[in-house]
Amino acid sequence: MSNPSYKIYADDAYIVLQENPAFIDSSDEPAEALSDFLLQAIILLENKQLSQVCVGGKNLAKLFEVFKNHYRVVEAAGGIVRNEHQEILLIQRNGKWDLPKGKVEKGEDWATAARREVEEETGLRGLTQVETFQVYEAQVPTLHTYTLHGQRILKPTYWFAMQCSTADNEHLTPQTEEGITAVRWVATKDLMPYIQSTYASIRDIKKKI
Repeated sequence: MSNPSYKIYADDAYIVLQENPAFIDSSDEPAEALSDFLLQAIILLENKQLSQVCVGGKNLAKLFEVFKNHYRVVEAAGGIVRNEHQEILLIQRNGKWDLPKGKVEKGEDWATAARREVEEETGLRGLTQVETFQVYEAQVPTLHTYTLHGQRILKPTYWFAMQCSTADNEHLTPQTEEGITAVRWVATKDLMPYIQSTYASIRDIKKKI
């Protein structure tokens, strides 16, 4: 079994925070020194000077908490939707193929937010069997970072497996005001061309589908 870790993307680059006593124990560093070290790693990834960084220590929770302090956290939730033909629902947003997902609103739980976002972005109705979909062994959400108006954002996205019938959804409706231009059912065997035009965290999900 692999050591518990968090994998956090910045575009296609990523940082892994890993619980591993065999590493130099970064989590034993004073909080300020650890924060500075992680910030330098973040900057290297953002500037594309490195494509991968791994930081290890005995205290994974501390590593992640210090890492999060460099970001504003915005939670999101989304759906991996299958129909009766075992096809997967994809959307095309801002020129990239993606899975339906969006920001969790105040007072919502993750499952409710995931269902709402799927319905809003695709026009689907009658979603059933909404169950947690875990992408990584010890990490519930996918994690990615980006910059908006000069501020670093960390977005944990919680995923849920869902089912629906195409008989109840003859017409799919992309939410164009959110930059969505297409909604499409795709057989799992035909996913590869779509995966080549998507985000790295979404490619990780494809490995579990």
